[in-house]
Amino acid sequence: MQPINPRAFARSAADQIIARDFGRVYGVTTLTEYFDLIDRRSTAHLIQCQANRVIRTAGHQRRKARLTIEGGQLLVSIPMNDPRSGRPVWAVTDFGIWIDLLEGGFDAAWVYNHKGENRRFGQVRIAVPVAAGYQKAAVTRIITNAKAGQQARTRDGNPLNLRRSNLYILGQPGTAQGRVGRAKTDTLGNYRASVEVRRALARKSRGAADQ
Repeated sequence: MQPINPRAFARSAADQIIARDFGRVYGVTTLTEYFDLIDRRSTAHLIQCQANRVIRTAGHQRRKARLTIEGGQLLVSIPMNDPRSGRPVWAVTDFGIWIDLLEGGFDAAWVYNHKGENRRFGQVRIAVPVAAGYQKAAVTRIITNAKAGQQARTRDGNPLNLRRSNLYILGQPGTAQGRVGRAKTDTLGNYRASVEVRRALARKSRGAADQ
């Protein structure tokens, strides 16, 4: 009996999820086919040279992601670069969360930044598709749906551990707990608005091409 390859087993599990959830909807049955779909969908509003640039960054990052199974849970690790050390770092989250983000239009490249010179840890952020007032959004805030006056934090203090079970909200405006931090925006809502703008641009581009 041949030993089971953990990486191949995790990839097979991911392919099964894609086939189950998107086979009928999109006609894709593997993660690779799904990535190709995301590449097309996220660049439909761009001219070809710009689309190629996005695929070389966000698309390439998706294809380098590592899949693992821990405690019966399928996880994905996203590769990034630490700008201070120049070394690679990996943000880990639940595979289902990652797919939900991609389905919601949160398909830009993930980046790891430090918020200040004295900060021990950094923050994982993702570019807004059509920037309107801010360029990047914190992945923790997107996953937790943090509102104005709320902070999204990790239970273990590790900014790269983005499993949903490791994230929590601090601050409840309108209650005795009150506001926490300086966030003034509904991050998830604003990002979704930018996704809708991108979709409208894509529809306009397709309409112009059909004329």
